[in-house]
Amino acid sequence: MSEQENTEVKEVTEEIVTQAAGSLDAKMLSALQSIKEHEELQTKYAKKQGRIVALAAIFCVAIMIGIAILVLSVLPKVVTLLDQANGIATQADVVMKDLNVVTKQLAEADITGMLDDVSSLVVQSEESINDAMKKIDAMDIEGLNNAIADLQDVIAPLARMMR
Repeated sequence: MSEQENTEVKEVTEEIVTQAAGSLDAKMLSALQSIKEHEELQTKYAKKQGRIVALAAIFCVAIMIGIAILVLSVLPKVVTLLDQANGIATQADVVMKDLNVVTKQLAEADITGMLDDVSSLVVQSEESINDAMKKIDAMDIEGLNNAIADLQDVIAPLARMMR
């Protein structure tokens, strides 16, 4: 090939390479631009995600603080309630022991004999009252009143003298 042809081939080759490079640069720029846009979107979403995670952490801490306050305010009441329940259980145990003693004593007691004693006491009281009523009825109330009036007549002049 001649030098002129070589030069022309070189020029055409350079032109093709330049056009190809220009075309390649345009594609590369377009690809780089697309990558840049995607990177900006990723950064934007990463910032939003960071804010959401921070808010979630704040809410979790607030909930934990609320639960801690609730537990601390309710815990003394629960302890007091348990102490009272323990005291009541102790008292119930004492009452049950006393009830067992009373039940045992009642089982050992001769209730029939006691009822017989009470019945005989009532009968004796009734007889004594009847005897007393008979004696009161037998008294001469009118004679007693006359005796009291006579005694008063005798003592009245003595009382006047003593004054």
